[in-house]
Amino acid sequence: MQPRLKKYLLGSQFAAIEAESINQGIVFHLVIVKRSGQKLNVVKSATQILSIDQLKENLDKDIPTTVVFTGKGILNRYAQVAPGATTQVLLGKVLPNASAKEFFICSTPSSRDGQLITVVRKATILPLLDQLCGQFNIVATCLGPLIACEYLNLNSEPRSTLECGHHHILLDDQFPSEVIYREDADEESSFVLGEEKITSTALISFCAAFHSALNGPGNHATNIDGLPDALETFIQRKLFCASIKAALVAMLVILGVNYMAFSHYWNLQNELATQLQGQGNTIAELNELEQDVNAKKLFLQSTGLLTRLSYAWCADQLAHGMPPGIQLSRMNFSPRVKVLDEDSIGFTSGQLEIGGHCEQSVVLNRWLQQLKQTSWITNASIRSYEQSKTMSEGEFTLDLSLQ
Repeated sequence: MQPRLKKYLLGSQFAAIEAESINQGIVFHLVIVKRSGQKLNVVKSATQILSIDQLKENLDKDIPTTVVFTGKGILNRYAQVAPGATTQVLLGKVLPNASAKEFFICSTPSSRDGQLITVVRKATILPLLDQLCGQFNIVATCLGPLIACEYLNLNSEPRSTLECGHHHILLDDQFPSEVIYREDADEESSFVLGEEKITSTALISFCAAFHSALNGPGNHATNIDGLPDALETFIQRKLFCASIKAALVAMLVILGVNYMAFSHYWNLQNELATQLQGQGNTIAELNELEQDVNAKKLFLQSTGLLTRLSYAWCADQLAHGMPPGIQLSRMNFSPRVKVLDEDSIGFTSGQLEIGGHCEQSVVLNRWLQQLKQTSWITNASIRSYEQSKTMSEGEFTLDLSLQ
């Protein structure tokens, strides 16, 4: 996993619990530190906690926590052993013929070309470890008080001994050489680190929390394999929670944008509906005028007034080509036709009815033939021709069909 992402998921607060086994049972010492840039501050320090319920009152479950098991039942022995020796070899230096499957074992380099070996039976601490894992986010476990030697990296002042509660770590050239546990020791000292003051009882918890904040949980010589994949499980859980939160935030953003867009278009729709309602009378009037125009257009089409030929032009053409001896008395464009409904009016569209007088019928026939050959007349016929013996001129009526 990318280191920056891992650092973000672990958070800025780290806790360490020292579970010290004494004659009366188990007592807990708690330290919580917070990383702020290049500074490390102690958020809380509580010692002599007698129960897990009291521990829950001081420790948030979401903080990654390291547990250090110390006190009675944990053996610390120096032995000449080569680096990288197996756990069975290390156990043999402390408890010969014992099975490594029944013990937690760790070792710390010593200054005398050997190692300090820390051993405890699994049955001694596993029940307590299960209880703690059920209440807190335990990501690493340490064995013995030697993690307190982290203090030596913060303070270069030469020391011959390091007191941390009931534990006294003897030092040889700043390397641990022996661990002495005295439960009857009541002396309480303190250590000053920058602006922080740490009591000797809380030193082991502080060093474990300090190591987790500086290097991440685990990765210490005193770590034991009591919690396989505990750190990875914690990181994956935090990653899952962060992903869920990011998804919820993204969903809320999308819903917010969708709501704003919906509100905008809803308000716009309401404005348009209001405008449409206000213009409803205008639209009704427009539709009524359009119907009136269509009715009048149909009427004009039926009367022939919308044809491409002008009545004045047609009259001019007839007068221009009319031979002498013919005199027109009437001209009726789109003549009216009789219909059964007396209240209705009908017209013969595209027809021209002309009437007049003619001295000789031969002249009228000749003119009729000329009209038939005219481009704007499709048909010409004589409807009637009357001339009595007493009349000097005949009266005629012609029907012309216009293009």
